[in-house]
Amino acid sequence: MKTTAPLQIGNLLKTITFLFFGLLILWALINYLILREVYLHWLLLVFNLLLSVALGWRLYKRNYHTAFSYDQDGFAIQQGGSRLSACWRDYSRVSLIHLGHGEFAVRLYKDGGDFLQIPVSSLKLNPSELRFQAMEFVKGQERVVET
Repeated sequence: MKTTAPLQIGNLLKTITFLFFGLLILWALINYLILREVYLHWLLLVFNLLLSVALGWRLYKRNYHTAFSYDQDGFAIQQGGSRLSACWRDYSRVSLIHLGHGEFAVRLYKDGGDFLQIPVSSLKLNPSELRFQAMEFVKGQERVVET
């Protein structure tokens, strides 16, 4: 099985930044309530930054990190703690969708109208190349319908 799980720098930096400013505001609020003044020192900022990086990494891995594994039989998508596995033969059509802001997804359609999106831009894959591979996998697994 071929696997790709790139680091999504944007999501990681957003998580770390949110935690850094959240911890900073929490520290200032607690200081003000107890001491009636806000005490900040560069050592506290460095500690806050290190704590934000450690907590941000864990939060990123648990909620946002995306991994995609596939071969000619099926695929698995893991985003954070959730995992989805499926076979290519469960799908009948494939399309490439532009989500805006330069983000692309390969969409797999079932016969009933349901679909599944593979976030190729987040996975740092070539959208067109993955679409054509998925089309070959879906087409290669054609089902014989008897009448």
